[in-house]
Amino acid sequence: METPRIYSESLGTESLRLATITLNYDEVPSITLKAFEFSSPTRPEFHALSYTWNPPYAGDPLRYTEEDMRDILLNGSKFSVMPNLYDAFFQLHRSYPDMPFWIDALCINQKDLQERKLQVGIMDRIFGGASRVIVWLGKPNPKIELGLKAVERLASVGLAVSKRIVREQKYHYTHSIEEMKDAYGLEPISFDEADALITLFDSRWFARQWVIQEVALAKEIDVVCNDMAVPFEKIGSTALFLHFSGLLVAISVTLVSAGKDSQLLEKTHLFQAERTLVVREWCKGERSEIADELPLIDFTAGVVEGVPATGQTKESMVGIVLLKLLMWVVGYDATDRRDTIYGLGGILSHVARIQGLDSIPQRLQPDYQLDTATVLYNAATEILLSTGSLALLGVVKDASLRETPDLPSWVPDYTPKLLLNPMAGPNFKSLGKFDASQSLDTAKYEVDFHVDGKVLHARGFPLGRIKATGESLKVMFLGDLTGCAAMLIDVDETYRFTNQPFEEAFWRTLIFDQDLSDRPARIPTTEHFQHLVLILMIGRMKATFESGGADAVEAFLKTLGPMDELHALHPKQSPFYCSAYYTSCARKFGLIPEAGDDKPLAYEELIAWLGTVQKNAVYLMSLLSTTLSNRRPAVTEQGHFACVFQSSLVGDEIWVVSGCPTPLVLRKDGQRYSLVGEAYVHGVMHGEAVNEDSKWEDLEIV
Repeated sequence: METPRIYSESLGTESLRLATITLNYDEVPSITLKAFEFSSPTRPEFHALSYTWNPPYAGDPLRYTEEDMRDILLNGSKFSVMPNLYDAFFQLHRSYPDMPFWIDALCINQKDLQERKLQVGIMDRIFGGASRVIVWLGKPNPKIELGLKAVERLASVGLAVSKRIVREQKYHYTHSIEEMKDAYGLEPISFDEADALITLFDSRWFARQWVIQEVALAKEIDVVCNDMAVPFEKIGSTALFLHFSGLLVAISVTLVSAGKDSQLLEKTHLFQAERTLVVREWCKGERSEIADELPLIDFTAGVVEGVPATGQTKESMVGIVLLKLLMWVVGYDATDRRDTIYGLGGILSHVARIQGLDSIPQRLQPDYQLDTATVLYNAATEILLSTGSLALLGVVKDASLRETPDLPSWVPDYTPKLLLNPMAGPNFKSLGKFDASQSLDTAKYEVDFHVDGKVLHARGFPLGRIKATGESLKVMFLGDLTGCAAMLIDVDETYRFTNQPFEEAFWRTLIFDQDLSDRPARIPTTEHFQHLVLILMIGRMKATFESGGADAVEAFLKTLGPMDELHALHPKQSPFYCSAYYTSCARKFGLIPEAGDDKPLAYEELIAWLGTVQKNAVYLMSLLSTTLSNRRPAVTEQGHFACVFQSSLVGDEIWVVSGCPTPLVLRKDGQRYSLVGEAYVHGVMHGEAVNEDSKWEDLEIV
């Protein structure tokens, strides 16, 4: 590769290179690069390409190897490119002959750090200046094409339904595909369409950090696949529709029942697709088709947009926007973790221009000579100072998921974990805001935290130490909940912090006391939880029978002692049935020998018996999937019910910290603390624990 010959001059911020694609006599892509000034009258119309550098589809290896690279001609010299980009050249040449393209891997000299820094800083001008952005998901295949055709069928109705759901602030619970005709006037999705839609949204392009601004800033943007060109708005609208309507759960149940991956919802990038659409619509401002609906979603954990923190300048509004983006765009990946911040720079520059600013704050400007920890620390510091809030601490992931070395525990490293949303993150405004420390009222709250090097100085008071924990969501869904039952054995019948029966307080804790539309949750009941546990236990017993027969099932039933003990103490209140009931269920399914009237039921009888049970279980399972991912229930020595990160330990302390909307789990580190993560504590989330007798203490978090 002759980089000096290809890139004879380094680019600044007032010019860009454009690529013209041809195929030579043996069908090898031959690319010609030419530089243009942005302001030059000779600069031609151009398109920009949005794609993934690495393998594009689920099931592909995560990264290409050196042996995978493909050779092209670039300005007459041999040049190696990733296979996915190589494949894209043929589609672009066929679909857009003679159209110049901006393609990052070619049009930026990736080995010139100064050029890379300057060009990354003008992504808003590049993608906003392109007449069209073309999305290349990867080499076409029949499932992707069918998925795009399904999008075309669903999109028009989908957007209207999604807008109505947001206006009404009420999620739909259409958890059966057969209900589509009556609910939305649409022919039900076929099995093949359902499979194709999931395959489409499994494309890794949707989860790529750079995609957010590439989509958000584009004038027009199409996803191309052979002869199809589908506007991204249709794809994003379909993602919104499938999520808000509940049909995504219906699709998941259908596919998993047919033997597809049971972690399908955890792996899909559909949620990123809808979030990218919302960012695009937000950047459009008054031109957005959902301009009237966007104000009905709270993006910033109660931080007032457009209002700098006390003592901050107008420039600090960029930090507020960055907080908004980082709380919304959870679960995106970047090969270089620094691009979690830099990959949003184009949007920040776009906002800065609207605010009449010349540039974004220095701490947020791209500089690839800085290591990852410094870039993330600088961004966190900018956000904390700009917002006058510790809401950013809710973006910090479980310690077991963090990957960046030398990073203070209070600085997020943005591990691409999709379902681990900040508790105070974007929601319908009908849910209200968490305000555990009573800090949202800026007229009463004075910023009382500051950053000194790698130490975050704050003030707070402890709610208590963790006494016991239950199982994580993943383990629960495998039918193991004895830890949860054991955790509840010593609790009082009435949860004193809300004056609710303990079993109600328990399941409300698991779902953060919301049903996606209302807080307190209105729809679920203790019976919903009991039915969910029953379905999970039946699944566990079936799996146990398949691997070890009836003896193994009977051995499993003998491990349910904590459920029996809890049921004996609270026969009318326990959220779990006793082992005798589960034993009877095992006999109904023929998993253990019959006894007396407990005999195997015919298939039709089982379906009738499970009808309401299954529906309630699916509903509550969908709620738990939004709250408990990588979390577990816990109880404190003082009797608080909490949801904490998986790596939280008995003895860790839960604090209310001034300026933070959610309580925090802190671990003692000498005289200082490290942050384990945020916590939901039932009966504390709206400032109930704060009173005149609260003894605020100085904290040092490292």
